[in-house]
Amino acid sequence: MPPSETAGVLDFAQRHLSGATIEDGAGQTTRLWRCTDSDGNRYAVKRLTNPERFDRELAAYQTHLEPIRTHVPELIAADAEERLLLLTWLPGRKGTEIEAGSEAELNLHHQAGHCLSRLHRASSTGISRTIGPQLADRLQHWRVRVDHHLILTTVQRQRIDANVRYLAATPMATSICHLDFQPRNWLLDHRAFHLLDFEHLRRDARIRDLARSWWRHWYDRPDLKDAFLTGYEVPLGDTDRRLLDAFGCYEALTAISRGHETESGELYDFGRNLLDDLT
Repeated sequence: MPPSETAGVLDFAQRHLSGATIEDGAGQTTRLWRCTDSDGNRYAVKRLTNPERFDRELAAYQTHLEPIRTHVPELIAADAEERLLLLTWLPGRKGTEIEAGSEAELNLHHQAGHCLSRLHRASSTGISRTIGPQLADRLQHWRVRVDHHLILTTVQRQRIDANVRYLAATPMATSICHLDFQPRNWLLDHRAFHLLDFEHLRRDARIRDLARSWWRHWYDRPDLKDAFLTGYEVPLGDTDRRLLDAFGCYEALTAISRGHETESGELYDFGRNLLDDLT
């Protein structure tokens, strides 16, 4: 990492924290540094390389996260020109580090459901007839994108096209959504649950916020899904479950495309296998 970048981050931290010292950090779409003030309190400095993602994350902290304030970092300062955020550091283990099959893992997913339910209920604006066509266009976009490097079967195209039509015609409940709601963005500190990373946060179809974990983490772990839904408390109706099928195609196509672009065989294979299962 260029020394000038670290120096700029340190200068930003020292403008807002007494006696700040900083550690190096790294990332792809984001960079993260841990810093400490003169009293030993820990903070994070986050740089987002994408301007739109920076704007979304800043708006999340300024406007949208009040209903779950105890579960998220506190925004201390922001620099829009450098796309830097200074946040309180939250302790805990990432959800991906929790032992599979443990009581802690079940508790993590239960608390994740409770936290997401609070965000969704507080920001619900009822049923929308406009979000469906927008999501249908996005699904069609990913279908075309995947077709450039992977020949889809006739059955797969037909199934995807059926989901495009279903999304376009279906009114659906909307709320503020995290849109990357999965264990890599969750922390568990003893029994306290924390949620991280809000660069995708925006108003969207409520049920879409469940899709990533539904297909990537709960597909073969019904115990985790049940733990989440018990915490979430909002029963899933027939339309919700049909929408989750449609968003499963969305998850498969985005994983195939991004796995191909980033040369991630794991992500690519996940998308291929999920698409095969859904079609």
